[in-house]
Amino acid sequence: MQSQADKVIEAYRKKHPRARPGKKERKLIADRLAEGYTVEDLLAAIEGCHMSKFHRGDNDRNKKYQSLELIMRDSAHVQDFAEVYDDAMKAEKLKMRMEYEKDQERQLYRNRKSGQLN
Repeated sequence: MQSQADKVIEAYRKKHPRARPGKKERKLIADRLAEGYTVEDLLAAIEGCHMSKFHRGDNDRNKKYQSLELIMRDSAHVQDFAEVYDDAMKAEKLKMRMEYEKDQERQLYRNRKSGQLN
């Protein structure tokens, strides 16, 4: 059976196949889990870091800041990165909803124009 830390490391390694997280990263993951974060919270933090333009390298040094050590460093980092992920998901849902509503309006307009609705 896969440990909680292994699940987090596996998700990180999908983005960084050459990464070899060690004892330090495992301890940081265990510390965050002990603080009450769930595996899903930690996975959201990993995703959030990878969604952040700054951490993807859009910064004055053109350097990526995406190490597992950085993401799991402390509660503040986990929370900040998880919020980036949450905000991106909310924005995506809003975008999808707006597109759906536009499609509904277009369909209604077409139906009225073709005489299907009065």
